[in-house]
Order: sequence, then structure tokens, then C-alpha cells
Amino acid sequence: MYQENLSTFEIERDYKTLLNDENVRIQFIRKVYLILSFQLVFTTIFCAFSYLSTGFAIYQLQNNWLFYLLFIIGLICEISIVCCKKVSRKVPNNYIILGIFTFCESWIVSYSCSIAYVIYPENGGQLVLIAAVLTLAITISLTLYAFTTKSDITMAGGSLFIFSAVLMVLGLFCFIFNSKIIYMIYVAGLAILYGFYLIYDTQLLIGNKEYSYSIDDYIVAALQIYIDIIMLFLQLLSLLMELFGKKE
Repeated sequence: MYQENLSTFEIERDYKTLLNDENVRIQFIRKVYLILSFQLVFTTIFCAFSYLSTGFAIYQLQNNWLFYLLFIIGLICEISIVCCKKVSRKVPNNYIILGIFTFCESWIVSYSCSIAYVIYPENGGQLVLIAAVLTLAITISLTLYAFTTKSDITMAGGSLFIFSAVLMVLGLFCFIFNSKIIYMIYVAGLAILYGFYLIYDTQLLIGNKEYSYSIDDYIVAALQIYIDIIMLFLQLLSLLMELFGKKE
């Protein structure tokens, strides 16, 4: 009995040592960013296709049911990955579910770009490009900040939740009053929120703060950072369309 307890203790100790190993953490970070890169490239190709094919863009806008269907499927995949460790850590199921989620999100992003291309034909492509460049610049800047700052953003999860709740109320007011000013404040607030979440999730990835992702949660980490970047892009695009969109 003593030998069995000792063996369990040694396994737990060795696992904690593995979690704190710098080389293992570096490999974990590389793996997450590799998965994230594939996700972003796939989404970019999808958006480029909607730009190059006017027929595809119009098809997306004329079939809103696909948008809502894929939104629901993507939400189910996201909840499954984030809330169920058996799903997020079991290969190859975790990759399959993440792939389905990425496809759903890519369709949603491409749909948003199609709105810009079709409704604002004069400068919709420029707005999408500007939003993409701004997202890239902000993502790189915030990632570098997360890697170099001594501040521990992982302790601010409660504050981010409160900020999210405030924006939910603001979004409700936006829906009720249909105000352009409230909508712009709401979208700008969402962009700021996801910028903070990008720092938060990046520090969880790095693992040198109070809280961190386990090295087994590479799918969860990639999904969360991907969502942060995509949502940042969508809010910036919405803001740019509201401010500078030109209809024929």
C-alpha cells in the first residue's frame, strides 16, 4: 500500500516538474502558435475567396440560415472544447472538433467581409484590408506586451468578466434604441475587451504568471487566442464600415 502511494506521489511530482520545465513550455507555445497559424491561414483564404468571387459573396448573404446554423455548430464545438477536458485532450477528436469550429468561424468572418464587399462596393475591400492590417499590428503589439510585461493580467479575470457584463447591457441598449453613437461605443468597447483578452490568454499560454494553461490544453489555448484575434478583427471592421463605408 505504501509503495502504491509513493508511486502516485512520484508521478504527481514528476508531472509538476514537467509543467515547470522551460523547454517543455516553449514546445507547448510553439505547438499552440502552429495550430493558430493554420486556423488564421484557413480563415484568410476563406475571406479572400469571398472577395475574388462576387457570386460566392452574394450566395452567403442570400443564405442567412447557413450563417446561423454554422454559428450554432461553432458555439457547440467551442463549449465542448472549453468545458470538457476529455474532448479537448483526446487525439484526434480534439483536432477534428477544432477543425469544424475553425470552418464555422471562417464562414462567419467571410460572411462579414462579404457584407463589406457587397453593401460598400466602392471601398469595402479597402476597409477589410485596413481592418486586417490593424488587427495584425494590434495582435503583434499586445502579444509582445504580454511576453515582456511584469504585470500579471491573469489575475484580472474577474475584471474582464465585469467589463463583458457592462458591454452586454450596452448592447441591449443599442438594440432597443437603435442609436449609431451607442453602437459605435459598443463596438469600440468590444474591440478593447478582446484586446485585453488577447493579453490575458497569451499570459496563460506563457505560463510564468499566477495562472496558466496546462501543457495538455494546447487545443483550448489555440482556440481562445484565435477567438480573440477574430473578434478583434470583426469589431474593427464593423467600426470602420460604420465610420467610412461608402455606398454607391
